[in-house]
Amino acid sequence: MKLRVYTFEIPFKNPFHLAGVTISKRSGLIFSLEAEDWIFWAEASPLIKFSEEKVSDLKEMTKNPGSLLKVLNDEPLPVYSNDEPASLRFALSCLWYQYMAAKNGMRLNKY
Repeated sequence: MKLRVYTFEIPFKNPFHLAGVTISKRSGLIFSLEAEDWIFWAEASPLIKFSEEKVSDLKEMTKNPGSLLKVLNDEPLPVYSNDEPASLRFALSCLWYQYMAAKNGMRLNKY
């Protein structure tokens, strides 16, 4: 298995206002998991002022993507420590479910 992490930042043509906050761009991380003959994708994009973590926190935590692979083993469900923030858990869970569905010859929505 090989896990890669990419960053992105997409400016909005028109900023929007939500709960007193103006949001003018979307930033986050894209994850690519290569396993066997498959490639799976997920993203982690904490929302400014709404998420406890920041994109900069996630970048720091994913400097060594290989260390995150321990979460993607063949356990009945992904196992997390208390150190992984919610958006990172979401991305890794998405990868895990995609991988397990493919490994079991199932579509993701059926798995």
